[in-house]
Amino acid sequence: MPAISTATLLGVADRAAFEFGLINTAFATINDVGGGLNYTRVTGTNDSDVELPLVSPYTSVDNGWSKTNNIKLGTPLSLIITAMESHFKRVGQTPSTWDGYLSLNDKRVSDFFNQVHKAIKGKFMLADNVFSEADDLIASANISAGPAINFVDGINYGNGTSTNLADGTNFAASQLRVKIVGGDIGAADLDIDVIGLDESGGGKTVSVVIPALTAQDAFIDVGGPSDRFRDVTSIIYTPASDEGTDGDAIEIRNKKERTIAL
Repeated sequence: MPAISTATLLGVADRAAFEFGLINTAFATINDVGGGLNYTRVTGTNDSDVELPLVSPYTSVDNGWSKTNNIKLGTPLSLIITAMESHFKRVGQTPSTWDGYLSLNDKRVSDFFNQVHKAIKGKFMLADNVFSEADDLIASANISAGPAINFVDGINYGNGTSTNLADGTNFAASQLRVKIVGGDIGAADLDIDVIGLDESGGGKTVSVVIPALTAQDAFIDVGGPSDRFRDVTSIIYTPASDEGTDGDAIEIRNKKERTIAL
């Protein structure tokens, strides 16, 4: 029996991830303090006949909107995880886990799916199998008189250790993109080398040409989909190339692997 196709599996995972996103937003709204939690409202009455019988149950209500518990016990999403694991066992995959399948096929799921997996299985997935859903600032730089590149480090996705978990700090290496900030690029091209660490933690350099007059908030890809970085450690001028204009400013941000959808 062949294993499920990667296209089908990722479609299932992305739908579950999108559903988690909706639930996540709902619970963030429900747990907002707003005009006051239930127990604070009854406590504020300063009436013992109101407070004594109501504070305890109302506190339970206020603390009872657990996203994790509701995903695990109040939705059918657990079947997305467990039924697929049964499929992995039937086809003889070892290990018979989502992580096992993704590692074997060099594929990644959304961090939102990782959150579903955590709620159901009680553990995060491997970082190398999970892409970040955030708009992450990996590095930034600006051009000053000289000319010189002033580099500022941002976040990274870990050190490349294969056992790292996607715990909110570690994620799979990502293709990156340059965002133009602080105004349009000046009248000269800006040619840079983005230097950092690849998915295995080894060194990686990709050259990027930022054309003159590129508009603020425009994005330019750093390489192609296979050029994935775990960290950016430096930005330098591409040797013997255009050096931009004093005041040019850029950010290096992750390019989300794909957009999840129902």
